[in-house]
Amino acid sequence: MRLSHHGILRILHDLRTTFHQNQLWAETTMTKQMQPNDIVLQTQPEYLHYLLEQRLKEEDYRGNERIENSPDDIQTVRTQPFSSKKAFVFPIYSQPLFPNVIARTTPLRASTANINEVINLIFNQTKWKEVPDVKTNPSEKEEERHVCSITIVMNGNYVHQFRRLKEQGETHIVLSLSRSKQRAMDLEDLFSIGVLAEVGKIYTHSGKEVCVELIITHRVAIGKQLKKFAINDTSYFKANITLVQDRPMEGAPGDLTDLSEQLEFLWGTSPLYMKQKALFQYRIEKRHFSELADISVQLSLATPAHLKQRVLEEADVSARLKTAIEILKEETQFWKLRGKIGRQPKRPQAADKGKKVEDIAERIKNIKLPEHAMKVVNEEMNKLQNLDPTVNASEYYVCKNYLEWIVSLPWGIESKDELHVGHTEDVLNEDHFGLEDVKLRIAEFIAVASLKGTLNGKILCLVGPPGVGKTSIGKSIAHATKRQFYRFSVGGLSDVAEIKGHRRTYVGALPGRFIQCLKTVGTSNPIILLDEIDKLSKAYDGDPASALLEALDPEQNSAFLDHYLDLPFDLSKVLFVCTANSLDTIPKPLLDRMEVIRLHGYFLEEKLEIAKRHLIPGLLKENGLSPAQVEVTDEILRKLIGNYSREAGVRSLKRNLDKVFRKVAYKVAKGEKELILVDENSLENFIGKPKFHSDRLYDETPPGVVTGLAWNSVGGALIWIETVTLSSNNKTSKLEITGKLGDVMKESTSIALSFSKNFLRKISPENSFFGKSTFAHALSGGCNSQGWTLCRMCHCDILFVFGFGSTCHSKSCHDRRNFPDRNCFAGGWNSGKINGGKKIRN
Repeated sequence: MRLSHHGILRILHDLRTTFHQNQLWAETTMTKQMQPNDIVLQTQPEYLHYLLEQRLKEEDYRGNERIENSPDDIQTVRTQPFSSKKAFVFPIYSQPLFPNVIARTTPLRASTANINEVINLIFNQTKWKEVPDVKTNPSEKEEERHVCSITIVMNGNYVHQFRRLKEQGETHIVLSLSRSKQRAMDLEDLFSIGVLAEVGKIYTHSGKEVCVELIITHRVAIGKQLKKFAINDTSYFKANITLVQDRPMEGAPGDLTDLSEQLEFLWGTSPLYMKQKALFQYRIEKRHFSELADISVQLSLATPAHLKQRVLEEADVSARLKTAIEILKEETQFWKLRGKIGRQPKRPQAADKGKKVEDIAERIKNIKLPEHAMKVVNEEMNKLQNLDPTVNASEYYVCKNYLEWIVSLPWGIESKDELHVGHTEDVLNEDHFGLEDVKLRIAEFIAVASLKGTLNGKILCLVGPPGVGKTSIGKSIAHATKRQFYRFSVGGLSDVAEIKGHRRTYVGALPGRFIQCLKTVGTSNPIILLDEIDKLSKAYDGDPASALLEALDPEQNSAFLDHYLDLPFDLSKVLFVCTANSLDTIPKPLLDRMEVIRLHGYFLEEKLEIAKRHLIPGLLKENGLSPAQVEVTDEILRKLIGNYSREAGVRSLKRNLDKVFRKVAYKVAKGEKELILVDENSLENFIGKPKFHSDRLYDETPPGVVTGLAWNSVGGALIWIETVTLSSNNKTSKLEITGKLGDVMKESTSIALSFSKNFLRKISPENSFFGKSTFAHALSGGCNSQGWTLCRMCHCDILFVFGFGSTCHSKSCHDRRNFPDRNCFAGGWNSGKINGGKKIRN
């Protein structure tokens, strides 16, 4: 083999890829429990010559690099007869071996890391040193055999032991397949039929054995174990053996048409069979059907080890040949399939490279790049033109992909805005019912933009409970302004590279999501919706919220620097709309740059209209129904909203309506043609018993009970607070609180008690109510509510009315704040609290 050093390195890289991806000429599947005694390379040296030759033919390697293939002569060896009844037995773990095969054992393990070493070992035999042969029984008659060769990678302890045994006069050993992939501890762990092998030539390199040739001569039956030997973590045995004689065929083998057809195909397709064509023809001509079956099975890649072992154990030549023909059929299908889908993709040739470079250059001429970007592009284009894709494939593709990303971005391409307040209001009213304050704020925002002539410089943050329409409002803004819309969720995002992109040096590097968005929409002024911005994560290696500052801040995003592009890109024309359920978890520097618009939720009447205008028509269509097949009255919708869907949004309402229409669709599909009216009884049959009832606990509230209002990110709620007095044995009074209250609520009750004591002492000094201990319990106290801080006055009212023996109005709710030494003032009102207050109605 005559190759330049550079050519050898490139060819070895290609063979490593073939080895790793196709696994056609080696087995490397091993586990920690397996003993890596051997791995059979399902090939012969000629196949590797073939692979190298194909690489030289298909690819434009420089210089006069070529391979001299071995001729297709039949390999012949001479072996000595064996007459002993005992032999050393060594286990093999991957594939059984057959007679008339030379197994070239090496002490290396075939893996992706050292495949170069394996290939060099097979070909660079000039560095090997042959150990002088020990002549034993020179007067005995030797037998000539026609063989094929394969390579076996075995445990180095075994290879070394083969040499020691030969030096001691033990020229023959037995190899037997292990029943499992785990280390053979006893002889019973091996199959009882193995092969007898004569230890042939031994080669060393740097004083260590690199190859021992084992000439497989006969099948043997392994008998009783005589002794067990252990070498480090491996074992082998000494046992009685008996040569297995073939049962010859009775008469002619019959029609060999199938055999000839399969071999003809494999000779033209499989390099393994191709290089042994002369040997196959010799076996057929001499009618050596036993040897023909053995070599056919030995070279098969599609046959698993246990089936090969079954052929090895078959003594009947006729049955063995029949099985070999079936295996050849499977092998033919294997190579046909590989011809369709298993070939390595060709690398780009010079013509393909030139066409791609021309395409990129033409696209660059058609875009308006800034001066700083054009300078970088010209440098990369010069670099791409000088790269050879057959030599520098990795760098070539990195450079090409980088240029393709640059030319695909919308440099200076903008969509024309439609900034009409009336049109915006029409779109918002068409897409949403209610939310009048939100729609008014967006209309004001568009009005200012129409006077300025631009929609830039703002970051809107829509905050509200789930299901109130935050994302759909962002889509409506895009619809009203005729801008492109792009949405991606940042909930749970912890990788800064998702925002800023990866460095080009990383494998599979990509730009950040903002650059990907601009490529997708094709304009530089889209509306980008960042969903769930309150659920950003934070990792040890970066903070995505800090990375968002550069992209969202109007003062910085005119020169946004993506790590992949490594070029400033103008994001100032993008309108960013963020959505969140709560502002508490949004970092303060990020929140400071946003304009917050709150969506508190819908009243019952608004939900009723939303269901009639938007939900029911869409769900009827989704379930294949028409308005003539089902009727849902307003009264049923009110029950569905009040008793089943009390959340601030309408998602639960939509799910319940969908469940109702599925039940109706089931009835219609079974043949019911009359109009199905959903009434109170059928509603319970469709979706079950009501989940909610009236929150009113008392017709007339007793002394010590007060109703409070609270709201949080999922809507409004009522808070019932009950108080009783306890007799105290000592002069000090105590306040006990239950209800799984948080720190803020406990603080509120303590403040309420202090305020009540001071106030009661002023207006009624003789009242001894606070001399007793007080026990307060808050129903639904486990609810995580922002409104708890507004309920201190509820505790004050309880203490006052209880102290004077009076009651609060049964339909009143409290929403006031107080301080220990000052008067109370009214708390803020919103739709969440109003919805909570309506729950106290009859």
